[in-house]
Amino acid sequence: MIKNISGAFQGHEKRVDLRLVIIFMIINLLVMLNAVIHNPEMGYDAEGHLDYMTTLPAKLPTFGESTEFFSPPLPYFLPSLAYQGCYQIYADENIVDARNFDCRKLAGKVAQGINVFLSLGTTYLFLLIADRLRPGKANFKPIGLGLFGLLTVYYKTFAQVRGEPYVAFFCLLAVFFLMASKPPFAPILSQIRTYPRNYCLNHQS
Repeated sequence: MIKNISGAFQGHEKRVDLRLVIIFMIINLLVMLNAVIHNPEMGYDAEGHLDYMTTLPAKLPTFGESTEFFSPPLPYFLPSLAYQGCYQIYADENIVDARNFDCRKLAGKVAQGINVFLSLGTTYLFLLIADRLRPGKANFKPIGLGLFGLLTVYYKTFAQVRGEPYVAFFCLLAVFFLMASKPPFAPILSQIRTYPRNYCLNHQS
């Protein structure tokens, strides 16, 4: 199991590339640090995302309950369970105020914690995809992951309570499975690669 996981970090000599491990750890440690220190209530639309969590899992929010009512419920489902559990424990609002405990904020921190795991999965999938794109290339994965880690919007997105981290993870997951798939998807990918060249040749003749 561990050997299979470490395969994504291997270089062209089938040995673990420490450069990949270091870059991978730096990226995800920054995401983890942001999850710890960033206030989930901060952000131009943070209130809408937190409001969404307070309505689940019993029902989907309406426009009057959350400005993010149009968003899919998946990113908010697990944090909503944390909110409901917290609310059941501290059902008396006076107790909540006395202990200075905010169930909405707790749900936001749970969402940020989930984002850390999504970031681990996203960067790991990035390495697997890069390995399939350029197998055996010594510097391709370190350079690619390093450039990926320079995207400041990545850290900003994963620090906030929102659905985009799920989109990034599942998009890369879909790409990975598509690249690893056998027919009928493989011929489609081959046609996509060769279509521009064939189109130009046919129209030049």
